[in-house]
Amino acid sequence: MRNDRLSATALLIAKSQLVLAHDPALSWAVGPDRARIYRACVSTALGRKWSPSAVTRTGYAIAERLSVPGIYLHYALRKLEIARIVDALIRERGVGQVVVVAAGFDPLCALLHPLHPAVRWYEIDHPATQRHKRGALSTLPTGDNLTLL
Repeated sequence: MRNDRLSATALLIAKSQLVLAHDPALSWAVGPDRARIYRACVSTALGRKWSPSAVTRTGYAIAERLSVPGIYLHYALRKLEIARIVDALIRERGVGQVVVVAAGFDPLCALLHPLHPAVRWYEIDHPATQRHKRGALSTLPTGDNLTLL
């Protein structure tokens, strides 16, 4: 991967989650807060506001069915469970630092760091991907306890 190109995987997963967020039956798995961060990341990466049109959602649905049916929901549920586990470890065991490697456009740190201001949050990622995420998060409220590297 070149330093000037963002992760295609990060962009694909973020877009797939925004497609899922438009599904009335499954949007709960992404939720409005995650969707807001994904939307900011994708829009920053593309240099324009992005929301999946009906044609785009259909294309993504076909691609999902032809590759790994249910993978978009799998991503969302996995992310929800990881967030639940991290939150529980902080609350129950007093974890004071969280480091996420290769986070892509995942909203875990952006969502949890305000809830745990005493915890230091670090994301380490590819320079181009992190540059776009940093730009996206600059439009959203963040605290001093979140560091993107």
